[in-house]
Amino acid sequence: LRRRGTETDLDEAESIYKRTIPFWKDADPRSMDTATALNNLALTHLQRNRSADAVPLLEEALTIVETAKGPGVESAAGKATLAEAVAGTDPAREQELLEDALADTEQFGLPDDHKTVRDLLRALGLKAYQREEYPEATSILRRAVRATAEIYPITDPAVTDIAWALYATQVRDEADDDAAETRDRYLQWLETAQDEDLDGHQRDVRDKLAEHVVD
Repeated sequence: LRRRGTETDLDEAESIYKRTIPFWKDADPRSMDTATALNNLALTHLQRNRSADAVPLLEEALTIVETAKGPGVESAAGKATLAEAVAGTDPAREQELLEDALADTEQFGLPDDHKTVRDLLRALGLKAYQREEYPEATSILRRAVRATAEIYPITDPAVTDIAWALYATQVRDEADDDAAETRDRYLQWLETAQDEDLDGHQRDVRDKLAEHVVD
């Protein structure tokens, strides 16, 4: 359901989940099947920008997951999705949920290169950047870019994305030596790359590097 479907697809999915939730709740209201059904219905609401409808479903699903399984991948993912749902109305809660989700992954022992951890690091790093808390953002984004570069080559858009965020943060923090190191290690190759080998964001990053801007 993370893929955006047509309205007809979403109508059908919403109808199915609304019918199955009572079934699973009757069988066992605290089961992971119930949590999954609640979460899936919530995702259809999020795809329609109906966050207010999604939030109570996600909260109920998260409570079930935490009770049944404790901290781990499932609880971290649930908190990250709930953070997405409340982002527009409660930024403080969004921040708290993201931090709690990362803590869950660390308690469970997930490495930084796990996708859930990488996504959380990126989100928290960008939030710190937006708050102009550049040292905190640098620390988090450095973890994220190192983890991403362990999985993908530096030419991959995922590496460029997070490396650019780190570079921009270091420039804003006037950490010129660190910024130069990030540029040389992860971004310098863009200067000689062909357009057809880059995606739109990578071309944009290349142009900004040439112009010495980070906005």
